[in-house]
Amino acid sequence: MIWTAARRWLLSLAAIVVAALAAASGLDRMSEDSPMLGRLVPGPLRAQSDRSAAAMALARQDLAGATAAATRALDADPVDPHPAALLGAARLAANDFAGADAAFRVAAQFGWREPLTQLYWFEAALDAGDLPRAAERLDALLRTNPTLPGADQLLKALALKPGGYPVLAGRLAQEPAWRDVYLSPPRDADIALLRRRAAIATLAARDGARFGCMAPRPLTWALLSHGDRRTAVQLWNAHCPERPAADDLTDGGFDQLASSDEESPFGWIRRPTGDLRIELVRRGGGPALEARNAASVSRLVASQAVGLMPGRYVVRAAIDPGGRVAASFDCGGSAHLPARVSGELAGAGQAIAVGDCPQQTLGLWLRPGAGTVTIDDVRIVRAD
Repeated sequence: MIWTAARRWLLSLAAIVVAALAAASGLDRMSEDSPMLGRLVPGPLRAQSDRSAAAMALARQDLAGATAAATRALDADPVDPHPAALLGAARLAANDFAGADAAFRVAAQFGWREPLTQLYWFEAALDAGDLPRAAERLDALLRTNPTLPGADQLLKALALKPGGYPVLAGRLAQEPAWRDVYLSPPRDADIALLRRRAAIATLAARDGARFGCMAPRPLTWALLSHGDRRTAVQLWNAHCPERPAADDLTDGGFDQLASSDEESPFGWIRRPTGDLRIELVRRGGGPALEARNAASVSRLVASQAVGLMPGRYVVRAAIDPGGRVAASFDCGGSAHLPARVSGELAGAGQAIAVGDCPQQTLGLWLRPGAGTVTIDDVRIVRAD
């Protein structure tokens, strides 16, 4: 059935419509929160209370009640798009497709801000294969409702159509009001959703959009936390080319960290504690990390998400004085002090073994001792 998806979305949005259709003032507005007050409002002025009654009836799938209330509201205020949209939704849910189409055509004459109307015409365009028009309607819907519940499913429905990715990328390239919400996925997002959004955002960069280094950070972090470094690197480099991410180790010389107040998802993250002081200093014409550990145990100075193929590697660094810094390699996104260290970073290098695992993390640890230690020029070299 053509309108199966539309009926589902329209009903799910009914609760939102209750809040969206609030009038400016008076008992009519109060009747939205307290429907019993609607009885105190004179008949010709009950448009809002009838709109609210229609939306709530639609939400509980009382189609007859929704139709009756929406009809009363439309009679009381025929130039308001909301009653016509509610009437269309009720008719659509009742499989009266011709009646629904007629009601939504009336609602469409009064602008682009009515959510049920935009949803209806989005579904109509999607079903007709008119993807540019579907993207236009979805864009209108999300511009006025950036955090709309169910938006992920609507975006997915368009994206998975042949040619849907470039159409959505073109809309995203215009940097609409919903851009930052789109680039900040929900915590429970699966890897398929993350990759889909990243692919579309990367295509937007090819259309000339540059979102900078801040906007794509949430989506980049989410991809890294799911172990998809390759997609994260593509997204990041497309929008933040001035701070590029490498396939393995990024910013071995701390240049990016020194040139920005914001830490890159791929660069070094400093890990200061109460007994560990970390500063960026200038040494030899470039930046370096200077650390002092006043604790009685080793402390993590800095860590970085890396992407290494399985195998054996050697980590080297310029350290002054040597002998107090060790490297760690972990899977799972956290750094842990290595129980055994093979080699010396400041000398021939420290050996690490890398398995096939997601969320690889390289850490630098400072052992206890007097005075400061300077760390610079960190490198990872394949040893096998």
